[in-house]
Amino acid sequence: SYRKVNPADAPILLMSLVSDTVPLTDLDAFAENVISPSLSTIEGVAQVSIFGQQKYAVRVQIDPTALAARGISIDQLQTAIASANSNTPLGVLQNDKQQLTITANTQLN
Repeated sequence: SYRKVNPADAPILLMSLVSDTVPLTDLDAFAENVISPSLSTIEGVAQVSIFGQQKYAVRVQIDPTALAARGISIDQLQTAIASANSNTPLGVLQNDKQQLTITANTQLN
């Protein structure tokens, strides 16, 4: 999509989310899924950026013997994991005042 943004413009609002009880990953999800879309719908808002997110990390421990027994290469395993772990846009909802991108978050967590 196309957005008119002047890179020389300074932000007019900076927000911080902190909590002693809510995990950082939940704060990130709230910023991504609630705050950002809400701010994006306000007339005159050109861009909403989120910084400092804490993302999940998944470690995969491979058993080479089990892979070989199933005829699966490490490259095939890597491709399968990468294709199952995505956050891709599916489309756009748009009216005369706002435009929202619809995404499917199938990331591993």
